[in-house]
Amino acid sequence: MLALTAKTYAGSIVSSETAENDVSHEVETLLAEVAALANRLKQASWFGDSKGQLLAGAANVLQILARSGSQTVPQIARARATSRQNIQVVVNRLVTVGYVEAVQNPAHKRSMLIELTALGRTKVAATEEQEIKIMDSLGIHLSAGEVRAASQLLHRLRGLLCEERRTPSEKKQNAGSRSRIRSIPAEPEEYELPVNLL
Repeated sequence: MLALTAKTYAGSIVSSETAENDVSHEVETLLAEVAALANRLKQASWFGDSKGQLLAGAANVLQILARSGSQTVPQIARARATSRQNIQVVVNRLVTVGYVEAVQNPAHKRSMLIELTALGRTKVAATEEQEIKIMDSLGIHLSAGEVRAASQLLHRLRGLLCEERRTPSEKKQNAGSRSRIRSIPAEPEEYELPVNLL
């Protein structure tokens, strides 16, 4: 009886380890697909520019400025959940191609406001038009439920990754807090993605 119990217990451990390995493999496959999709989006026409290839994150920065008006670099960084340094690189390139400009900030002398130029507004309009066409073309192949489920899964994975990067003291401070389960914590700047992946 003891031998049978031990064998059953050992079998359950092996099964558990196999299941964990299967899940790890599936997660690895999923993240590889996410990376491939991100690269494909970077190659999409709305990131292209006659003056040189813009960073993928540049389009998002332009859209933030179009929606919210003039912003400082730290404000844009918070909206993008990334670091000021990364956003500054993107902004510098956008200034170079003439899509944005830095203007005086009445509220803060040392933190300039970044705002769209006329050329930048034209770029945003063209970007949004192209995005609508692409989303419409993708939409005919997908159901709302599929898209929602994929979005929720990616949202959850991002939250888990953010939680893993928290220090033990941060995790202790947030222990028992239900709010952190519902929201995605901002990622620390030292863990930011390379700027070419923004």
